[in-house]
Amino acid sequence: MEQEITLIMPVEAIQPDSADYDEWEHKIQEYRREFLENGDTINGSRGLHHYEKIAGWLEQIKACEKDNNSYIGVPVTTFLAIRRDSPDDWTIVGNIEIRHHLNPALEELGGHIGYSVRPSQRRKGYAVSMLRQVLCYARTLGLKKVMLDCDKSNTGSLKIIQKCGGVHSKDILSEYQGRNIVNSQFWISLP
Repeated sequence: MEQEITLIMPVEAIQPDSADYDEWEHKIQEYRREFLENGDTINGSRGLHHYEKIAGWLEQIKACEKDNNSYIGVPVTTFLAIRRDSPDDWTIVGNIEIRHHLNPALEELGGHIGYSVRPSQRRKGYAVSMLRQVLCYARTLGLKKVMLDCDKSNTGSLKIIQKCGGVHSKDILSEYQGRNIVNSQFWISLP
């Protein structure tokens, strides 16, 4: 049976003057390194792969919480997915973010929600759990439906989105990381 995960907001949980700051630094850099060594991008992380130290990343997350921020233009809330391995140990299994509304760029590529699961923790149900928890959060923002998208060849993400109620809307040709992809868009209604 899969262990439960908890979503936490890094900007609330990680304080530079706290006793556990170094542990957070270590765990987040370990998480980041696994993606980089696997050649993966950390989607939905507000650019974690760019930061050697978490202080800059935390500032980026804080800046992106504001409306009309210079990075993405809409407010974004970022979460880390934490699995408690024992009372004294825990693992970051993924990250997920929600963009509070769409702008024209996000309507074409990105949508409301982006996420990643740590390479060693994939195919364990964490992405479905993360997405379901963020859909609950989306309701608190007053959203009635959210758009998600993924590369049409990413069967794992396609299945996750559909399992969480995603209804296919359309496929469009988009440029992503310097290459053309067929981007499948889905909408999830939030009753």
